[in-house]
This record gives sequence, structure tokens and C-alpha cells, in this order.
Amino acid sequence: MYILLIALIILIAVNVAFFGYFGAFAKISVVKETRPSLKLVYQTYQGKYSKVGPVMNELYAKLIQESGISPTRGFGLYYDDPRQVAPDQCRAIIGCILDDIDDEKVAEIAESFSVVDMPESEALVAKFPYKGSLSIILGVFRVYRHLLKAIAAQKVGEGPIMEIYD
Repeated sequence: MYILLIALIILIAVNVAFFGYFGAFAKISVVKETRPSLKLVYQTYQGKYSKVGPVMNELYAKLIQESGISPTRGFGLYYDDPRQVAPDQCRAIIGCILDDIDDEKVAEIAESFSVVDMPESEALVAKFPYKGSLSIILGVFRVYRHLLKAIAAQKVGEGPIMEIYD
């Protein structure tokens, strides 16, 4: 009986540690910040937001192969609320952030890819640790609840939501 109880306690502890590592208990705060300008290489997307990962990975691989650069940050700019829009109709742009790339290289990349400058702006920002795919799933469930509360409390107008993956 004691062995079963000890095994159960160990199993619970391992699960708590596992989910804790991926951010299940991470503190989430939403703050208003000035977001710096970003240079984005992107692809348009329409469909279930849960399916953007492979499309983003394909764009990343193509960037490495065709331009020799390896961006360290990805993004998704999600235009539609999937609670209000049919999943197959949800629109987004997804891609990579071109950090520290000179203008000549950006012009070369723009010959084969869609590139846009996103200007500096004020934004509500929530940070969540990324430790793997499970972090994204946990983040969606945990962060959006806090973000939506902050949007309502600060009476921020509706608009797209940007996720940056570092």
C-alpha cells in the first residue's frame, strides 16, 4: 500500500515538474510597451491557426536554403478571433523576423519573398517562456485569457494579435 502511495506521489511530482518546465505555472503579466519596428519576411495564411507551424517551418527552411540566413525569431500575426470566425476562414501572416540584416541582403531576400517593415507602435505585451511545442499550447490557454482581460480593462480597440517566437 505504501509503495503504491509513494509511486503515485512520485508520478504527480514528475507531472508537475514536467508541465512546470513548459510554463504551466509561469507568471503572466500584460503591460503596455513600445514595440520596436520590425522587418518581417512572411507568407499569407488562411485556415486553422493550429496548423501554422509547418508553414512557418517551411518558410524558415526556404530562407536558409535560398538566402543563407537563419533567423532566430518567428512570428504569427493573427487577424481573426477563432471564437467568432470559422476556423477555415481565419487569416494570418506568418514568417520570420529579420534581425540585424543589412539593407542589401533584405533587398535580395525581397526578390523571392514578401518583406514588410512593421513600424514602432504601442502594444499590450504578455511574455511566456518557450521550451517547446507544449509551451505554445499552454501559452494559448494561459496567455490569451490574461490578454483579453487587459484589452477589455484598458479599452483597447480590436485588432490583430502578434505572437513572436524567440
